[in-house]
Amino acid sequence: MDEHFPTIDKSFAHAMLMECGKIIDTIVIGQTTAYIVKGIQPIGKRTILLRETDGQVGFIYLSGLAARFGCMGKMLVWLEENRNWKDGAYFLNPTGTQ
Repeated sequence: MDEHFPTIDKSFAHAMLMECGKIIDTIVIGQTTAYIVKGIQPIGKRTILLRETDGQVGFIYLSGLAARFGCMGKMLVWLEENRNWKDGAYFLNPTGTQ
């Protein structure tokens, strides 16, 4: 993953999703974990895939899940305490000029 963008530790992401109380099962295949959410919708709509790279999960994807499951505050506290990205590279100029 790009070292200029925030990432979340996979073990924290897993614990955060499991503690929300809405996950009924997990399936791990290689670097991908599938989380099955409670509900009556078809299983394809209730499945969340979380892929790790070097033990890290992308902040942008995980923040969407945290908002959906009501645990955004917990994720942001963890992120503040465990900052693991370099400053910069947030704004990309599409023309390539400064």
